[in-house]
Amino acid sequence: MGQQDILDFLEKHPDEWFRSTEIAKALGITGNICNPLRSLREHEDVQVKNTHGQKNHPMYMYKHKE
Repeated sequence: MGQQDILDFLEKHPDEWFRSTEIAKALGITGNICNPLRSLREHEDVQVKNTHGQKNHPMYMYKHKE
């Protein structure tokens, strides 16, 4: 599974925001998907919003780029 799988998943759900863990679970990925998401974020292939998770740690949410 790679960047294209993530993009395909987000494209199927264009109006929804997802955390990395939700994307991984939906795609059946048991490992970490932070690296492919970071690359997609850096190349501006996805929409990203930074929210705050537990203990005020940054938490990114991802959406299909319009």
